[in-house]
Amino acid sequence: FDIIDISDPQKPVRLSQYRKGDMLAFSVDIVGSLAFVTGYKAGLRILNISNAKNPTLIGEFNNGGETNALQVKDGKAYVCDKMQGLEIIDVSDPTDPRLLSTYKDEGSTVGVQIVDNLAFLINWELGLEAVDISDPAHPVKVGSFFDGGRPNGIQIVNDLIFVADGSDGLE
Repeated sequence: FDIIDISDPQKPVRLSQYRKGDMLAFSVDIVGSLAFVTGYKAGLRILNISNAKNPTLIGEFNNGGETNALQVKDGKAYVCDKMQGLEIIDVSDPTDPRLLSTYKDEGSTVGVQIVDNLAFLINWELGLEAVDISDPAHPVKVGSFFDGGRPNGIQIVNDLIFVADGSDGLE
């Protein structure tokens, strides 16, 4: 995990690097002075970045899965675990993250975008899934779309979902 100063975009400068063990950082979401970072088989790490030159680990959650994409919203981290599905983690106390629930369908969950009370998930084998998270302890699938391909990324703008769908391109 790198923090890079781009105040001069022609000469970016690394301010700091956080590295613990053999963590392969996959995704980051910044909320205030906290960085939420996922790493392959390293779970979720929460870093205090108020001093960009010295990020410090303040909390972590790891159940041994293959974490990748995440989004943090309203005191919850929505973490994709390729094999275990969507993990909903209470991060209201970032020093003590706690698993609230897991939503698991078949296949590999690799992307997430939260809109209101819905988690839109990207799954390599199942495509797009819509999951109601209004009760974070009991997530429920409410819809899906799949037309083949191998989706990897998702972005939502208004009422449209854009899916980077591997060899099928952008859908």
